[in-house]
Amino acid sequence: MLPEEIKNLSASETEIILPYQQALEAIEYWRRNNIVCFGWELILRYPDGNIGHPGEVIGFDAEMELNEAFSEFVESAAIECSRSINETFKELEKIYKKKAIQLLFCIIPSNQP
Repeated sequence: MLPEEIKNLSASETEIILPYQQALEAIEYWRRNNIVCFGWELILRYPDGNIGHPGEVIGFDAEMELNEAFSEFVESAAIECSRSINETFKELEKIYKKKAIQLLFCIIPSNQP
């Protein structure tokens, strides 16, 4: 569901966990290919290489409106997922950078309604 150059950057073999810029690129790639981003969760990569959630789960879930066409949902979900990832990154990046912790985003796709 992603080009190899993006997929290879995932911090997991079973989930799509990407750095900020690549997460946004993946969402845009899915949007262009009619694949919806259902949402995302923040993941932290600690200095020792381990990854995990912060103390609380931070993320976003896209919700399809009752009469919304799938193609419209793909568009609206891409906009909202990208916007909320951008806001979260801007809010938290400086805080975690001081601790040498990298922000990653676990993004969830589907090509079916």
